[in-house]
Amino acid sequence: MFLTALGQYGVRNLVDGTVGAVFTSGYGIFDDTVVYMTLKKAQDTLALGPGDATRIVVKFPNAEDIDRKVAAVGHALATSWSTGPLKAYSWKVFAKSLVDNLESRIRIMTFMMVILILLVIVGILNSMSMAVQERFREIGTLRAIGMNRRGLTRLFLFEGFALGLAGGLAGVVGASFLAWLGLAFGIDARGFLPRDIPIPLVSVMHPLYTWFDFPLAPLLAALVAVVGSLIPARRAGKMVIRDALGSHV
Repeated sequence: MFLTALGQYGVRNLVDGTVGAVFTSGYGIFDDTVVYMTLKKAQDTLALGPGDATRIVVKFPNAEDIDRKVAAVGHALATSWSTGPLKAYSWKVFAKSLVDNLESRIRIMTFMMVILILLVIVGILNSMSMAVQERFREIGTLRAIGMNRRGLTRLFLFEGFALGLAGGLAGVVGASFLAWLGLAFGIDARGFLPRDIPIPLVSVMHPLYTWFDFPLAPLLAALVAVVGSLIPARRAGKMVIRDALGSHV
């Protein structure tokens, strides 16, 4: 096959080569447009010298604090090289459209999560209000035998906390199985990513968890349940003994 490209002086060069293999990564933008060749062949195509290169890709063991690492590489290039202005760029610069799209999706998911939490709070508020409504006589009896208003309020708040914690623990049990599946087998991202994605990703994506995610989830569920129980609990605490004992609800 013949390869043609503009050299460093703007002259179109033509070189020949033998196809060694055809690869398929699953990412259309690479399968359709990318050609892998030896460094010597690339230097001949671009009319570069033996020690010249247009770009060097640096891969870090992990992507944590990537901006600080890129800044450190840029500083090292600025202080160690005197042949020309060399700069270091993060992969986000070359995939700005993808990053912006992901950030917008994260904002949308966060907004939906807030709406979901509000709906859960309203549901718990309704359930606890019905619980107070159906326990008028029990509330009156507890007040009659000496339980004060604050203790009665704490009792309903604790009930809401216990229900939220139980629901959170049940959710963690189911989520743990899904988390194990994600960690063990992963998700093949090539099936739903667009063909023109501007950066290469791994074929199989695995979720990222930390150990405190699992105990934190039921605690947050219990906290949401307590928030939803505040108004019914205060209503139960303010109930007059005479009205509660005389209720036939």
